[in-house]
Amino acid sequence: MAITCDGIRMPAMPQPDGSGSAHVLISAYGFNAEGIKGITAFRDVAVASGAPPARTAFIVSIGVNANTNCDLDLSFAAKDAHAIADTLEQSLRQTNRFAKIVPVELISDYTGACQSNVRQASGRVTRADATRANVLGVLSALGGVGKTTLPHAIRCGSRNPLACPHPLQRAGPDDLVLIYFAGHGYRDKTGNFLMLPYDTKPVPAVKDGTGEMASDVMSAAISSAELADYLAAIDAGQIAFIIDACHSRASIDANNFRPGPMGSRGLGELAYTKGMRVLAASQSDGLAWEKPELGHGLLTYALLVLGIQDTGSASAWHEDKLLLSDLLSFSADEVPELYKQNFHDEAVQYASFFDFGVDDNDPLISVRRQGGPGSVERIEDVRVGMDKATVLSGLKRCCSLEREAAKNLPMPEMETWYVSNADGRGAGAVDFIAGKVHEVRRSVYLKAAGAGNLMGQVLKDILGRCTNTEFGTKPLDSARVFPQGGEQGQGDDALPTGTLHLQCGEHDLSIQVFEDGSVLIDANEKPLDSGGKRHP
Repeated sequence: MAITCDGIRMPAMPQPDGSGSAHVLISAYGFNAEGIKGITAFRDVAVASGAPPARTAFIVSIGVNANTNCDLDLSFAAKDAHAIADTLEQSLRQTNRFAKIVPVELISDYTGACQSNVRQASGRVTRADATRANVLGVLSALGGVGKTTLPHAIRCGSRNPLACPHPLQRAGPDDLVLIYFAGHGYRDKTGNFLMLPYDTKPVPAVKDGTGEMASDVMSAAISSAELADYLAAIDAGQIAFIIDACHSRASIDANNFRPGPMGSRGLGELAYTKGMRVLAASQSDGLAWEKPELGHGLLTYALLVLGIQDTGSASAWHEDKLLLSDLLSFSADEVPELYKQNFHDEAVQYASFFDFGVDDNDPLISVRRQGGPGSVERIEDVRVGMDKATVLSGLKRCCSLEREAAKNLPMPEMETWYVSNADGRGAGAVDFIAGKVHEVRRSVYLKAAGAGNLMGQVLKDILGRCTNTEFGTKPLDSARVFPQGGEQGQGDDALPTGTLHLQCGEHDLSIQVFEDGSVLIDANEKPLDSGGKRHP
């Protein structure tokens, strides 16, 4: 019996010697009704050689802080997803291996408190992109199954927040797809792994009488079997899936997976056959934790701070290169040590890395710039966890620095440095704790001619800035204007004539207009001060 397969796409294979063709070895096998594998058939196929491909890297970063069931709200998942998308985008640009880099953020976030599954009057959902439909819609588009036009609220390209007005393009065999999820994960009683998106149904009791998650809560969950179905259609030559959630190893272990052509339905079998790399934050019955002092989930901290930003001898870097498999393997090894340093019990969090990729198809994630991948040339280069000496020495080359008086700071081990650009306009501030960057705040300091009707002019200018610059990615959510003297300017003797607060995308904007006609604009990520496990 002959089986014909149409629509098979091959990667571009330019030959170093300029020859006109290359050879690809194709293997195929099947299973009978009893699940017994047949003989593997091989076919050597000549592929016409062409010009080097215009490769695209897709970064799909999902962070679920807010849930419609607000008892499930987390503190750092949205921040982690944003940091992953931003850092990987910058790192991949440094490699010069991709003609286009497309970061897509699917995030849900909130302000205020939740009590007994009721969001309090002072709180609200500020972003709700991380829905089941959006997650599966993006994966469908990457697989060429239907077309997905992303809402403007979904950030796609940090240099241009309003990018992606057109349908998200299908990934090709020369492309890289990196998928990241931070949020709640759950293994049901059958052993299947479930990712909980934003629209997990709100109910008074999260679990039923048996201790299982109630079935109506699970109606919006995304199972590992569903993920396998959607990922199967993605033809990218390189795929990696990072899951910073509880029970996440169950995404691979489901259906008694064993590495090999077993013919089972699930993410583990798909990862094996497609050569995917999967990094799971926790064991199948284990928890994944986030820690306020780290500002991240443990796995994400290992990836970003210890993996990409740390260039020390014990890091994932080899000379001037960082490969994807090295980064993922290193991060998995670091998680239990981070747990022991930050928690004091015996239930250690262990991550797992499944490397089903091919050695000669290991994507380059970053390269060492002059001064290293952790070098600082401007405030935009500063990342949480960086060493204070590295940051300050780098910023001194571009900006002027001023240290805040220790008496004005909330804790003795904290340092705050204000950063001004060469033209005298403020670039922002950097907080250090124990010699490491704890928080970065960007600011813009504008001088205005005259104070008459200045707040009206600021409103006119800033409302456009809210949707068209790096401050945010969706229209204005709320605004309040305080009367003169309503708030005291930080570190300034002059009283502001008014202060405007904006909630814009993931950022809180505070705009102060002072008596001398100057305007101070602070764009800060929403502070998140609680932590816990990524398990409902």
